[in-house]
Amino acid sequence: MKILLIILTLFTVSCVQDSLAISDDATIIQEMIDSAIVNNQGVRIVTISGRQYNIARTIVVSNVAGLIIKGESQWGAKLIWIGNSTDPMFLFQDVRDSTISDLQIAAQIAQPLAEGIRFENGPLSIVVPTSNTVKDITIQGTNGGIGIGIRWRKGAGGDANNEKHKIYNVVVTNYTDSAFKIEHSQSKSHYFYNSQFASNGFGNYGVYTDGGSFHWMGGGGGGNLTADFHIGRPHDAISIINGNFENSNRFLTTAGASRNTIPTMIQGNRWSSLGLNADNIMIYYKWAGPLMIVNNRFGEGGAGNPITKIKYTPGGAIGSIVSKGNAFISEGSTTENTYELSLLPGSSVDITNNFYGNSVTPLIVD
Repeated sequence: MKILLIILTLFTVSCVQDSLAISDDATIIQEMIDSAIVNNQGVRIVTISGRQYNIARTIVVSNVAGLIIKGESQWGAKLIWIGNSTDPMFLFQDVRDSTISDLQIAAQIAQPLAEGIRFENGPLSIVVPTSNTVKDITIQGTNGGIGIGIRWRKGAGGDANNEKHKIYNVVVTNYTDSAFKIEHSQSKSHYFYNSQFASNGFGNYGVYTDGGSFHWMGGGGGGNLTADFHIGRPHDAISIINGNFENSNRFLTTAGASRNTIPTMIQGNRWSSLGLNADNIMIYYKWAGPLMIVNNRFGEGGAGNPITKIKYTPGGAIGSIVSKGNAFISEGSTTENTYELSLLPGSSVDITNNFYGNSVTPLIVD
């Protein structure tokens, strides 16, 4: 016998199911969420108990502020996608100051999931979508079973708000497109704290932007077929700080070339070059900048590992690049073969106090 029990208290709505399989649990979770929203406010915490759930359709959260959805523990509630290959598991539409946390989202290549979580601007705009939190969530696609981990999409409400989200300790693995994808100009200033992405050779990007901006702090990732990070049409400053990355085709790429001035900071990271493209270009930057590259460790020690290059080509514009205190540790690295710059007169170039080479070849300091 299938048993479903909804427990309602003054503060919490909880879902508990027995260990027997249920064909589709999306309906019961949707009912829990709907019952926790009154007058566009989250009035109770939605708690999903530590079991396995089959999800055959999108769970929608819309027009609400202050809602909390959480699992009993980070590794307790596991939501497995059994629906179509075009929809997200969670859709947050016109939602603000709300939280989703402590869940596992999973899909397999035999029944792939397009997106784990989608944020978008809806058609009604009753609530301005901004300042949501995603925390302690694992989004796992077995053998490429997920297209995008978390996606910020323009939606029917157009290019407005959907900004300043905070992503804590979120892990996305085995995606075929991107772990995190930001798709419009007003979806900006997202903060990623200690999060991770691992394509494992299935997907193209860790973080991909087509407008908007982000700040990445700690965490890491790798295994991407195109680049760990891609910056397209940004509108605000971007930073990548204190991460640990390896085995990707490139570290950073951008759209362009463009006269747009987009302050970009790359600081305190480790990036291994073992998966580097055959042209050795690790960073391919086409905006005007300023581009700041400070206190990073690039390359891979030992004989025969590829050198890492920085290609900076803001076509038709002056540029500004600073590279200081970095260690380019691959065999044979020098100042001359590390930087490929194409800049107009009047550009600013400050390349100083970097190490080049490793234990196999003498160290060089510029």
